[in-house]
Amino acid sequence: MTALAYPTPHESPVDSMALVRLIRRMERAGFTLTAQGNDLAISPAGLSEDQRAFIRQHKAALVALLSDVEVLHGALVAAGVTGLAWQEGTPSNWSDERLLAVCELLYDRGLIVYRHGRHYYASA
Repeated sequence: MTALAYPTPHESPVDSMALVRLIRRMERAGFTLTAQGNDLAISPAGLSEDQRAFIRQHKAALVALLSDVEVLHGALVAAGVTGLAWQEGTPSNWSDERLLAVCELLYDRGLIVYRHGRHYYASA
């Protein structure tokens, strides 16, 4: 596993959906990206120089987004059959764009469904 460390997670000027697209491309190529505290773990090794450069430039935002995925996943599990409305169960500082990006990654992983105006946990 390759771990890319950085000081602390913070927002980046990069578009959240650009990060979603990067994560999707990397996962389709067989990579796994996970936030581990303030680190970004990528496996297996073997990133291209372009991938390394983008990740270095935006690793704080990537870790923040992947950490947010875990936050919403936990909230969905805790909500159970009640589910969550838009912005319910999320930190008050999350923008709609941020929540949409997090939901997209959960949809990709088969961990969220949307029914009757609410989001629910769906086991993968």
